[in-house]
Amino acid sequence: MQWTMPGLANADLKALNIPSQDEAAQIYCKVTGMTVPDLNWYFSYNLFRLAGITQGIAGRVRDGTAANAKASSRRSAPCRCRRPHGDYAQKAGAT
Repeated sequence: MQWTMPGLANADLKALNIPSQDEAAQIYCKVTGMTVPDLNWYFSYNLFRLAGITQGIAGRVRDGTAANAKASSRRSAPCRCRRPHGDYAQKAGAT
């Protein structure tokens, strides 16, 4: 998922010894003997899941029941997941 998030957007992956998204998928398939038919589906699902998790955090902040004092800084995170989730869902065939 990190390849789909802003954190690695401008990073020099080769200099950091981090495989590209395609290289990582190839390594995974080689090690497991599996094939990954469409990463867009997995990215869409995981971003949807992340949006749900962060929405739950925002609800706990709103209700005053958040366990972490820094949780309030994550209130806007669900909105940041919506756009990429939709883009990956469309690439995976959603209408």
